[in-house]
Amino acid sequence: MNSTRRKYFVYFTYFIYAILALLLITAVCYPAYKFYVTFNTYGFSENNQDWANAGSFFGGVYSAIFSFASLFILSLTLILTKKYNNQQLEILLTSQKRTVFCSLFDKLTQKMDSINYFDMGLEHEEHFFMICEEELFKDLNSLKSNNKDWDAGDVLDLSINLLSGDWFITNKPYYDVILITEELLNILDEAPEDDKRFFLAYMEANASTRRLYWLFCFMYGYSEKDSDILIRNTRALRVPKGYV
Repeated sequence: MNSTRRKYFVYFTYFIYAILALLLITAVCYPAYKFYVTFNTYGFSENNQDWANAGSFFGGVYSAIFSFASLFILSLTLILTKKYNNQQLEILLTSQKRTVFCSLFDKLTQKMDSINYFDMGLEHEEHFFMICEEELFKDLNSLKSNNKDWDAGDVLDLSINLLSGDWFITNKPYYDVILITEELLNILDEAPEDDKRFFLAYMEANASTRRLYWLFCFMYGYSEKDSDILIRNTRALRVPKGYV
């Protein structure tokens, strides 16, 4: 819809330019035509005063016309210059936002790489994922035993509830990355669609689906503000393969 409106707006702009150009050509040619039709029967005058009068006529008429044309061209130049500057500013701001997001996400990656799972009784992050998945599939199988097939919504609900359990409250595996993750979610939520696609692609390229999934499930249950952001940006909560 937006592309169709933009196309029609471009066509309308070209139409206005064509009308203005036609009016300018008419304004330039009509006085000369009218002067010729009125005085051509007298031939070329040998009187200096007649030529002075003709010069005054053309000077007065065309000075006004060209002054208006100059004003129009100047206004058009200013509009185009402002549009170009706004485009360059938007490109610069977009580049800065993407740089900030990538830098924050790299810091998040470093923090998550440095989480000490050993103090939690685990060997490493993969062991943490295995424990989460083991508990998750127990809950999912309990649904299946009640003759209910689970879907992605059930997986998300059970994952979020799992991360609010006693073990996670006691060990707090993600508490050191809450602030930086909230900042990333805020940037993602406020970004235009093109930037969102870039941010999501950057996260998926630089972190495993399981890491992102469990981190964002934790953030979903951590605060209402974070859950609202993730509801508006459901693509961030990508369920890993094999969970559904």
